[in-house]
Parts: sequence; structure tokens; C-alpha cells
Amino acid sequence: ALRWRRPLIREIEGYLEAAEGAAAIFARHRSKTEAGRSLHPESARALRESGLSRLLAPKKFGGHEAPLRAQVLTCAKTALACPATSWVQMVCGAHSFVLGSFSPACQREVFEGNPGVLIAGTLSSQGAGRSSDGGWCISGRWQFCSGVDHSDWLLIGANQANGEERGPKNIHFVSPTQQA
Repeated sequence: ALRWRRPLIREIEGYLEAAEGAAAIFARHRSKTEAGRSLHPESARALRESGLSRLLAPKKFGGHEAPLRAQVLTCAKTALACPATSWVQMVCGAHSFVLGSFSPACQREVFEGNPGVLIAGTLSSQGAGRSSDGGWCISGRWQFCSGVDHSDWLLIGANQANGEERGPKNIHFVSPTQQA
């Protein structure tokens, strides 16, 4: 009944091996990560260097563009070593996946030269976005932002504040973390 499992696992074996290799680092820093409520810097570095942070990033920018099962199964492996690190891997990986549906120019700005970028954020529309000359001005307070201490970019949700009747009321914005 489960004959199909082996070929699917074989397809992502390299990613699972990368997760196992990084897990030792995650486990070593687990207590500091949990006590500090932030990834230990060595764990963040291991997420990037192992390639786990670019599992779902677009291939055209150096990502793996791996199947979602690779993300799920590697997160399950890393959770055994450090649940908090696995959570950040899952959240930031999901944001890389979502960013793959943004414009090519936006993808290029975020991923080019850094396909393993950690993209923190919260997709919940907790702020307000107002169109302005050549872009958007966003403001507000977002309650949770897993991985923000080690991310270069944010993906955050906001409500469109212009009162314009066209377009979606809830919008997702990408911003360099330094500008937040």
C-alpha cells in the first residue's frame, strides 16, 4: 500500500541529509535559543550553510525550488534537535515560497546573490499601507515576527488605507528589515 513512498523520499534524500547534518548544531544551541527566545547565531548560520533556508527559493536565483514535502520532512527532522529552529525554518521557508509568486523584479531584489535569505514576517494584516509616490508607506505594529533577528527581509500584511475601491483590501509587503 505504501510502495510510492520510497521514490518520493529518494527525491529529497539530499535535503534530509542536510537537515541531519545541521541538527547537531541546532541541538547544541537549543537551550540558548529557547532561553533567548531567538535563534542562536550559529543555528541561523547553519540554516543558511546547510541549504535549508533556500529549499523553497526560486531556482533562477540559486534556490532549490524543492517540493513542499522536502520542507515538511526537513522541518520534522530539525524539530527533533530544536523545535524553535525548526519553527523559524518553516516560517521563513514559507515566506520564500510566497515570495515566489511576487513580481520578477521583487524576487530579484530579495533573492539575487542571496538565495538562502531568511525572510521573517507576519502575513496577518495588522498594519496599514498607503500608496505614495513610487511605492507604499506602511505603518503599524505586528505582534509576531519569527526569525526577525536574523532576517534581511520582511514579508508583512497590512490593510490598504487609501480607501481605494480597486484592488485587494489586504496586501502583503516586502521590505528590508533595516527599514522597519
